[in-house]
Amino acid sequence: MGYVPGLAQWSARLDPPRTQFVKDRIVETTYDGAGYIIDLLHIERFLSAGTTNIGGSFLSGGLRHTYPVEYAAIRAELKEGVYMDPAAFHAHKNQTSRERAQALAEEARRQDEAERAWWRALSGRE
Repeated sequence: MGYVPGLAQWSARLDPPRTQFVKDRIVETTYDGAGYIIDLLHIERFLSAGTTNIGGSFLSGGLRHTYPVEYAAIRAELKEGVYMDPAAFHAHKNQTSRERAQALAEEARRQDEAERAWWRALSGRE
């Protein structure tokens, strides 16, 4: 990732991490991953304080989609007091990534088959 535009401004506007989960990610992450940490801090803020406008709602939804495992872990810690340790996080993240890759591959295969069926219906050559 390298240089993070406006990192100093973001760090001044974001609260310190509230959850042990985010603190653990900070310890694991180099400066090049600062954008990831900023996203996690946004997730914490949205889960703690909610959103105040439509832009925040869109950002919150986008972060929830981009980081589903992190979102669930932060939510569980903030709302239920359940902490996900680093080993469990990485195992769950790897499993989720594999499942997502398989689902995307299956969707691509179905899409390709549908397009080929359409092409055959037009009497196109394979």
